[in-house]
Amino acid sequence: MKLKKNFSLMLAYLLLITMLPTNFLAQQVNATENGWIESCDVDGNNQCLNYQYNNLFDYIGNYGSCITYREGNITFLFSNGKIIRVNSDGTIKIVKDNPKDAYANIDDYINSCTKFQNGYICSEGGKGYFYNYGSNGGNISSIDLYTGAEQKIYDVQIPEGYGITDVRAAAGKNVAKGGTIVLKCFTQISEFTCNGFFIKIKDGKQSLIDLRGNGVEFIPRFAIDSKENIWLDCIGDIPLAKVDAKNNIEKLSVKLDGDKLNPFNELYIDKQDNIWTQTQGNNLVKISQSENGLIAKKYFNSQEPVAICTDDNGQMWVSDSYSLMKLESDKFVTKYMIYDWGQKIYDWNRTSISVIDDYHLIVIKNTSYIYINNESAKDRKPKIDNISYTKVNLKTERSKNSDGSVLIKVHESDIDDDAINVIEFANLTDTSVIETRIGVEAIKDGRGKLQFKAPGVDVLLPIKAIDFTGAGEGAYLSFKEILNKDSLLTTSKGVKKVFQFEIAIYDKDGKKIKDMHQFSNDSKAKISITLTDKELEGTDISKLSAFNYNEEAGTVENLGGVYDQQNKTFTFETPHFSKFILGESDVFKGILPQTGSSIDMNSLIALASLMIVTGLGLILRKKVKAE
Repeated sequence: MKLKKNFSLMLAYLLLITMLPTNFLAQQVNATENGWIESCDVDGNNQCLNYQYNNLFDYIGNYGSCITYREGNITFLFSNGKIIRVNSDGTIKIVKDNPKDAYANIDDYINSCTKFQNGYICSEGGKGYFYNYGSNGGNISSIDLYTGAEQKIYDVQIPEGYGITDVRAAAGKNVAKGGTIVLKCFTQISEFTCNGFFIKIKDGKQSLIDLRGNGVEFIPRFAIDSKENIWLDCIGDIPLAKVDAKNNIEKLSVKLDGDKLNPFNELYIDKQDNIWTQTQGNNLVKISQSENGLIAKKYFNSQEPVAICTDDNGQMWVSDSYSLMKLESDKFVTKYMIYDWGQKIYDWNRTSISVIDDYHLIVIKNTSYIYINNESAKDRKPKIDNISYTKVNLKTERSKNSDGSVLIKVHESDIDDDAINVIEFANLTDTSVIETRIGVEAIKDGRGKLQFKAPGVDVLLPIKAIDFTGAGEGAYLSFKEILNKDSLLTTSKGVKKVFQFEIAIYDKDGKKIKDMHQFSNDSKAKISITLTDKELEGTDISKLSAFNYNEEAGTVENLGGVYDQQNKTFTFETPHFSKFILGESDVFKGILPQTGSSIDMNSLIALASLMIVTGLGLILRKKVKAE
């Protein structure tokens, strides 16, 4: 029997192998043997993706890096004299080849490969532009990225009178929509003596920009914005310089809280003309232009340079060590983790990324790349609840509001908006109203949770449930817990507790911006109620349930819930805050309507009558005892 079973399994395996495409197994073997073994979608609980490994370039030492350019949903890769087009579905086409056997010796082959490393200028409008070095200045040629056809377009002249001996292509994205091309100049054969001049070519005309004569020294790493301003990372006390379309030079300062820009890192300009780079303290920084000058915002600290790009929707992405991160709500969020034999993906000056959208992206390292297709994630909701959160216990300050309720203010510097932030209220057994205030700025971009722990009540609220729309500078979140201990309803048989939660956003002057009843992003709060032995006395646990009365909609909902006998807690979830009643379901039978239905006037009268009768009974009972 066992032999038959094993034989059947073997036949099934062979049948599966014969049905698979021939290139499927090859791709998987290559992916494993060459080390790019895993890419993980973080929101998908580290589910490995459909990725494709390719090693289409020969590694030849210092000339092994790969340059990328994306046009629409097509990515072009330039390396070692080759141009490869990667389509949106991951298929490839070699636009321009550079076979080794076409050269008499390896030195000639290496020299041909340097064209795309040292000679690449920029790409625009379906064409790549390259500088062909020559002893008297060289020339610029264009290559059609779809056909591979090459054409010389401009002869570069070495400027006279400044001791310039050499002209080369400069690092960075050196073209604007207007067609400006930038070349760096050498005053002698040394990389660091080219920091005084560069050549700008526009509309077939060549002009020399003399930075040194204007007191600016820079490392030749720069970028061009949509207005054809050339931005330069500078050496010394001047962090940035700008050369406008009319070749006017402006020295600019930016405050970085004691940090300085690192001139050896690339400048990147996004679609809103913000400048992205890194500081000497390894902080990724965005520099925005305003009427009052340049404004810098730091995002995160990285021990190495990061690769930066924008996707087709204009969203920013960066790669840092193992992570691929996307800018969401002004905060970088890790979307993918990629491993190369367990090593980090970033390699100085050899890693780049090309992101089409959240589900299609390319990561290039050295002379190989991974194409990631995560199409299946479009219809998969993130399983946020399965993420393991760290917990942070927040310090608080306690005072009283004018109405006598307790006011809790949180030390916002302790908040980790990607963790569970615990706010615990101890020694508050004699109060019925507790208000907690938290500054909106400290939590508005978070993916974590807020946990409010009052005596007998524990509320766990995802930050993403809160709608921060309209909250300006200085706005704060107000969360109130109202325990209705003296309500007549709590004296009714079967009713264990009545409590109410309110959440609202206020501006800096204490004026209410909005009340929030329904949570955002299909979120739910988890509420746990601790019951004493006295409250549980005579209770039918099987009938215990949570109800909420929505005063605005005039509806009552049975929210259900689960009782934990060991901890004596009843836990339920709710998509909104309002007034909640914890009790046996039979109490409301015949009085409250079915889940979510409206309450008619007769039902309200019946409920009111029950409360009045219960109240009168309580008063008479107390009176008899007193007599």
